[in-house]
Amino acid sequence: MKTRIKTGVVLGLVVVSMICIGKAFPGYFIYDLFFSVVGGIAIWEVLHNTGFVKSKFINVASIVFTVFNVLTFGQINDYFNIDVTKEYVIAAFLLITYFYSMFNKHSSALEPVVAMSFSLILGYSFGSLLNLLSREAESGFFYMFLCCGFAWVTDMGAYFVGVTCGKHKLCPELSPKKTVEGAIGGVISCLVIVFAFCEIFNLCSASYQCNTLNIMIVTAPLSVVSMLGDLVFSYIKRYCGIKDYGTLLPGHGGILDRFDSVLVISPILYAFTKVLPLIQKI
Repeated sequence: MKTRIKTGVVLGLVVVSMICIGKAFPGYFIYDLFFSVVGGIAIWEVLHNTGFVKSKFINVASIVFTVFNVLTFGQINDYFNIDVTKEYVIAAFLLITYFYSMFNKHSSALEPVVAMSFSLILGYSFGSLLNLLSREAESGFFYMFLCCGFAWVTDMGAYFVGVTCGKHKLCPELSPKKTVEGAIGGVISCLVIVFAFCEIFNLCSASYQCNTLNIMIVTAPLSVVSMLGDLVFSYIKRYCGIKDYGTLLPGHGGILDRFDSVLVISPILYAFTKVLPLIQKI
């Protein structure tokens, strides 16, 4: 537990420092770099560490492809317009990896499909998070907190409620410790904390105001989605027979062990920002 807490504190300091430093420089290119690195590590964890893809060549190609997908959401896209060439990059990735798997006896024909699927999913998820954080000034902080808050507050609320009064197992085949009572407690905790954050933000911010009603409308569904995402990633680990996706974060596991729920939420929150006014400049 001590190791987990220490790692959590260090990780929190790293993330906060990255956010503050990134906002201090024009263009937010530090965010592009950070999420590219983290995305590259995550795709390695889910392909190599799980054993889905045994070919190192396809793993490395997947890292490059994932980084490319992340950058299509970043500020660098405004300068190079890399989104235009996305279809060509996808086609090139498939052709190269398919031809490699055909002539390499240690590589399965399914590896290119698995690699492309996870690269697109993780690239889109990290890219969505990058886009939310890169929003102008305080709005970027706000969206980042919402995305992480939906996932981590739900997780902590579900844990403490489950430990104290959990009786009915939620999904024992995938996660024996999760309970129905804990899940309900997680959603309620998320609603309370997010509402409090919105009110404090509106009191403290001189440039932006969030629409508390709209945010509360999406809070409960996203809280539920975060728990479902955690179960999905737990299922993958059970299927592969591993405890954690990696060892980069002592006490937590790998990048995916810590950010699995956040990555499920980020593209949905990104989509919500397109149709619902969650925050606006005043």
